[in-house]
Amino acid sequence: MHEDYAAPLLTRGDFEAIKHDPLLILEWGTKAVVSLQKGEAALKAQLEAIQSQLQDASKDVKFDSQRYKEVMDATAELERDHRMLSMRCSDTESGNKRLARVVDEMRQEKEAMREELRTLGGSLGLLDRQHADTVAAVAVMEKAGPEEEAKGKGLQEAIARKIESLDILTNEIVSCTNNVTSLQRKVEKLECERLVLEAETLALEQTTSQQERTINYLQYESAKLNDTFNARASELVEAKKQTAAMLLELQLQVTRAEEEMARLHNAVANETSLTGRQNIWQAKELHAKTEDLLTAHQELAKERGKMRTEQALMQEKLYRLKNNVLVVEKQNQVLNGTLQQLEEEDELLRANYNERKNEALEEMNKQLAIAQQLSAELEEARENLYLLNSKVCMTCRLSIFPSELPSPFPRKGEEAQKERDVM
Repeated sequence: MHEDYAAPLLTRGDFEAIKHDPLLILEWGTKAVVSLQKGEAALKAQLEAIQSQLQDASKDVKFDSQRYKEVMDATAELERDHRMLSMRCSDTESGNKRLARVVDEMRQEKEAMREELRTLGGSLGLLDRQHADTVAAVAVMEKAGPEEEAKGKGLQEAIARKIESLDILTNEIVSCTNNVTSLQRKVEKLECERLVLEAETLALEQTTSQQERTINYLQYESAKLNDTFNARASELVEAKKQTAAMLLELQLQVTRAEEEMARLHNAVANETSLTGRQNIWQAKELHAKTEDLLTAHQELAKERGKMRTEQALMQEKLYRLKNNVLVVEKQNQVLNGTLQQLEEEDELLRANYNERKNEALEEMNKQLAIAQQLSAELEEARENLYLLNSKVCMTCRLSIFPSELPSPFPRKGEEAQKERDVM
């Protein structure tokens, strides 16, 4: 029945092939659900066949070796199904281990990103200090006047280098944001895999409940067979009692016949000529009765042997059914323990996943806040640079800045230039 059945768990190669494609994951999950439904339908059909066979067996009191063989084959098929369920549980455990390895890899990537964020924080602090030094130097340059033009030119080059370093840091922040996005995608893929595992766990629970119902039905049939055996045993006891009564009655009849033969023998000795024919007739009748008694005794012996054979067969059948029930109960206990372990592991994985998801969201919010703060500081530095540019006259500006920087506010820059020309 299960020759074409495939385990609904992925190998390592298939997992690597479809882990980045949600459509393939959905298709594989649909196929796994259909396969589990087919297996469940096959188990239901097999259970119905076993029930019909047991009902036919209960209707027919006589032992049928062919039906008993079919019942034993069905029991062996149930054992194979239990073994397949155990294999599926082991495959589910291996899938959980693979998920744990993926989570460890994500944790390592997260630690690397934290180290990178610490490095960026140190660089930002250094840039803040350098920016403060630059602002102080610009203030000193404004106070010094034309004598500090050479120093201002050097400071302008330093400011340009700092701006370039800020651009580099901005690019690094963008790359960190992309890494966070990729981590979110990985988290979504792990969520899809968790949903697939929940579906498989639900199918396993349904299969386990079906096996429990089968075990209950087998226990019911075993109890019914016990009742039938007890009834047949009581009938056998009654038959033995009746046989003993018949034997006593036959012994009494034999004793009476012997007494009658002795009396007839005496009568024949006294009245030979008168009762010859009567003695012959009575001898024939006695012989016929003796043959009838022997025939009845042989039939009773045959019936007794037949009853003993049926009793031995029923005892053997009952013993085998009890052994099958014990095996099914042990397998059910093993499956219940495995299912409970899987539920505990699933709850632990779900808690770890929620915790890591919250940590990733908090880390992403922190990174976004840092990026916004860096952008604001960069914009403020640029505005201060343009303000400094607007405060210096054209000749000084050209001597300090080799090329005119574009103004972020062109209209305001033109108005400021006109005011300086008027002055």
